[in-house]
Amino acid sequence: MMTPLADPQSLAENEYQRKHIRTRNLVERSIGAWKRRFNCLMVGFQINVMTALIAIVACGVLWNFLKGENDEHEDDQEDCQVEFEFQESTDSRNSGTIAGKQKQIRLIEQISGGNINSLAI
Repeated sequence: MMTPLADPQSLAENEYQRKHIRTRNLVERSIGAWKRRFNCLMVGFQINVMTALIAIVACGVLWNFLKGENDEHEDDQEDCQVEFEFQESTDSRNSGTIAGKQKQIRLIEQISGGNINSLAI
């Protein structure tokens, strides 16, 4: 999982931060909607990992089918109103690996078109 920057400095870093927050917001809202629609995801599985994976994929297939049929669940719309706000974490586990940080720098370089200020790893 990509982590937000602790202290974005450049325009590209701020853009990365904005895109990261928007993407994480979408993912968090989607997971919340799935959990409300499919209780098995909320309470957890008491089955082996491979069977749980199949069940999660089945929930995704059902979700897409129900959306295609315009079968709206009463809680589906609630997620659209939720906003995620970035909160800095002092947890050292969020610092990531060197490989993850390098991937993050490449993403920021793509945003800036290669014109990026130097970043410390």
